[in-house]
Amino acid sequence: MKIGLIGYSGSGKTALSTLLSGKKVESFDPFQPSVVTVKLKDSRLDRLVEIVKPKKITPPEVLLFDFKGVPKGAGFDEKELVWLLEVDVILLVADGFSEVSTPADDLSSLQLELIFRDIERLSGVEAKRQTEIEQHRRKANPQEDAALEKGRAWLEKEKPLRSLDVSPEEKRFLVSLGLVTAKNTLVLVNGKTETAGISDSGLPCWRLDAGAETNAGEISAFWRFILEAAGLNTFYTAGEKDTRAWLLAAGATALGAAGQIHSDIARGFIRAEVVNFKDYDRLGSDAACRKEGVLRLEGKEYPVADGDIINIRFSP
Repeated sequence: MKIGLIGYSGSGKTALSTLLSGKKVESFDPFQPSVVTVKLKDSRLDRLVEIVKPKKITPPEVLLFDFKGVPKGAGFDEKELVWLLEVDVILLVADGFSEVSTPADDLSSLQLELIFRDIERLSGVEAKRQTEIEQHRRKANPQEDAALEKGRAWLEKEKPLRSLDVSPEEKRFLVSLGLVTAKNTLVLVNGKTETAGISDSGLPCWRLDAGAETNAGEISAFWRFILEAAGLNTFYTAGEKDTRAWLLAAGATALGAAGQIHSDIARGFIRAEVVNFKDYDRLGSDAACRKEGVLRLEGKEYPVADGDIINIRFSP
């Protein structure tokens, strides 16, 4: 998963990135965010390691994109905002520690910046499509034209595309155009300011104080919030060579989990051996789980549950 931290100068994005990752990374390119890998702590993975005793342990990883801040009112450059297309989740960072800052106002302003960016982007797309139609290089597509009109009208009401009620096909089309307000967006308040009132935006909101001593429990709680808000489950593969935690979209199937592990495994998928962590933790081995009847065989369409331990049977 890739998360983009974006906020105004002085909001403490880099301090938060350092707090969450344990290391400070800076980009010297004025239009390119710094990127740092975060290995997430996972108590279930720790327990699996105790049981399986693997040679290698691979925790779930997140990439943090720390976007360079700009002064309020200056506006973000498109050369920088284009990097938002690389991330899965946008994390709007608001200053909650400064007496001269109002987090709710910062949040509103940040959202408007992204909305105005998408309006400009959509206008350019529509103009290009119309030119190509007039030059007979593109055929008119009423369905796509309708989606474009809906999207532009919604943005002009100063509302992000993620809140627009459209069909799955229209949503995929709008996302394919590089419109950042269609992305999953969360809020992180940096400081002591409580999140009450800020959450009126309808966006999931969390608070961390980069300037105070923060314990591991707070960080773990933050990541649980992120995974849940992003709609991600964690599944595991438990082997003596490598025991690993994987992130997977909630509702994804066993075939999707196989593809996460390796495309060849997905192509040769036969069956998935599945047991949930709670049963494995209680019984302590594959053999005991099989004897108890909680280790079962599932097909491609099985919806993977959070905490499932999966072994894919496949044909090479």
